[in-house]
Amino acid sequence: MKHKAAATVEFRFLRNCSLTLTGAVYDRNGSYTYYLRNADGSLMLDPDGKMMTEVRDFKPYSCWTAVCRGKRRGGSSIST
Repeated sequence: MKHKAAATVEFRFLRNCSLTLTGAVYDRNGSYTYYLRNADGSLMLDPDGKMMTEVRDFKPYSCWTAVCRGKRRGGSSIST
């Protein structure tokens, strides 16, 4: 992992409800081999019959979560 950033925000609304939003962005280190394909989806071959490839860097990606919580009048929790 080259870089990682994460944040959490909680909103409280009404008396017994809250919404928690969590997000993270990841930037991976390194690269991978990508196998080139023709328009029909088959692998591209060079004149010698070898598969054509190229090296690509990993792209950054993110992950997001939302959780809504509440309490009933009796005190038990509700979470979705």
